[in-house]
Amino acid sequence: MLLERPEVQAWWALSGSDIRVAAVVANLNPPEWHLACFLSQQAAEKALKAALGAGGLPVPRTHDLVLLVERLPASPPAVLDAALLLSAYGVAAD
Repeated sequence: MLLERPEVQAWWALSGSDIRVAAVVANLNPPEWHLACFLSQQAAEKALKAALGAGGLPVPRTHDLVLLVERLPASPPAVLDAALLLSAYGVAAD
């Protein structure tokens, strides 16, 4: 089963770790918003790569969330909107 592929499990686990740490730094006093936003972008990137891999689709080596979303079949418009928003906080170079 594709969900059992090691790279899919790794992307999903790392995505969960990134979002948990993003929540921690967002709740610091004062919050570390830049880090929370960056980690949220990283979590989204890894979750999208896990979804592509689980669907048996090629996983491009990119940080471009919009590209990743566009490769998923039948993504709701809200997913693309979130990718556009989070992309500003990611790594600029591919």
